[in-house]
Amino acid sequence: MEKHKINVLIVGGEEKGRALISSFRNSDLVAILGVVDNNSNAPAIKLAKELGIPTGKTCQEFLGNKNIDKIINTTGSKETKESLLKTKRFDIELLNVDSADLMLELISKCSDLEEDLKKAHKELELKSWGMEKTNDGIKTLYRELAKKNEELKKLDKIKSDFISIVSHELRTPLTIIRESVSQVLEGILGETTKEQQEFLSIGLKDIDRLARIINNLLDIAKIENGKFEIKKERIDLAKIVRDICSTFHPRVKNKGIEIKAECLQDEMIVHAEKDKIIQVLNNLIGNSFKFTKRGGIIVTVADKEDHVECSVADTGKGMSKEDVPRIFSKFEQFGRKDGPGDRGTGLGLAISKGIIELYKGKIEIESELGKGTTFTFTLPKYTPRELFVEEIKDGVNEAKEQESSLSAGEINIDINEEAETKLGKEKICEIINSINGLIEENLHRSKDMTVCDGRSIMIVLPLTEKDDANKIIKRLGKIITGYLTEKGLKKRIKVGYRIMTYPQEAKTVEELFEKFKK
Repeated sequence: MEKHKINVLIVGGEEKGRALISSFRNSDLVAILGVVDNNSNAPAIKLAKELGIPTGKTCQEFLGNKNIDKIINTTGSKETKESLLKTKRFDIELLNVDSADLMLELISKCSDLEEDLKKAHKELELKSWGMEKTNDGIKTLYRELAKKNEELKKLDKIKSDFISIVSHELRTPLTIIRESVSQVLEGILGETTKEQQEFLSIGLKDIDRLARIINNLLDIAKIENGKFEIKKERIDLAKIVRDICSTFHPRVKNKGIEIKAECLQDEMIVHAEKDKIIQVLNNLIGNSFKFTKRGGIIVTVADKEDHVECSVADTGKGMSKEDVPRIFSKFEQFGRKDGPGDRGTGLGLAISKGIIELYKGKIEIESELGKGTTFTFTLPKYTPRELFVEEIKDGVNEAKEQESSLSAGEINIDINEEAETKLGKEKICEIINSINGLIEENLHRSKDMTVCDGRSIMIVLPLTEKDDANKIIKRLGKIITGYLTEKGLKKRIKVGYRIMTYPQEAKTVEELFEKFKK
């Protein structure tokens, strides 16, 4: 099926217009319907005539063409922009000189990167040939390969930074576009016909798809650059799996297959960010759904000795042994035929692997062609103290990198014997949970966290100096005192506080732990 080209009219005959013609002339995505300038000797007009592209002195000569999708105004003239806004049809998108500059810059950068990568690839091929000749050649080649590897790393970083910057730049205008389309579709800006609503709905779906692609590009760039932030919170993986299977159920039913959650225990606690684990499961189940035409999908959660294991098994088409090793690579898409349909980005599984490994878990695949695929990932289990130690280690490493501090605190809740007897275990547990909840609510940064261990609530404050940590503890103390006073528990329950800071009070992680034990 032939792809629909975007039909553009270029306004402006100077060098920018000429550069756009040169860039688009052989494009599979863009067709130039005409070039406009009142100067018949302008560079873009001359090039257009040479290539057989229609030219004219005014836009009015072309606006009768119903196929025009976009007008690119390269002139930078305010008068031209205002004139075009008045005379163009409402369904034609107007792109001004800033957009033209961005297009040219992106095309230039992509061409440069592609050329550099081609050159590097050719050089590596030549070096590989030389490596088979002599031992001296091998030694020389190793040095050259190391140098080229560094160059490729730099190029890869440039590519990742480029993707990240472009994605960030696209996100804001895309949000504005989506909101505008939504308001028109909902009738906020006036009534719309049924046909208009259908077209707007299609546009809204494509905007959402583009947003997902942008988010995936940003996620993979952050993972590769070590800037993908995660947090550890207490979540029930069994409940999350059951909920996600329920959301997939209507889609699965419509396709004539089944989905089932098998949780070997009612509750299976892990410490991870709920949204990140949902993202992983959506990617894995979505992948199974895409390639399963009969049978079904089973999502299993099992509690192992030192970790929790989750698997997504399907009865789909499976994969060849040759394809399996590449399944978690970026931009890989298996079994995707040319033609219509959601192509995706080929990043979902790479992102899922990155997230699981950031939580110090593992993700694996077993697949056989014609028999289905099983993805299995694990997440480590922690006792409260182990989790506290893990967070402090991560915080100390971050403090070293940024030449900052880490503060760790502990809040001990002491209940007298009379209150112990009167309140009972259940009420005491409720009080401690309420205090922990108050602390979590009043820690303002996403990286700050609490770990509740019996009657001790431990707090980790990354990149926090001693004075700031003391202020935070003092503020939390007032909040806890206010809660105990309100509940009439101030005389029965005493709360103690202490703070340790690395590296001011402890030069090593081990020294910090030793001080906490005292």
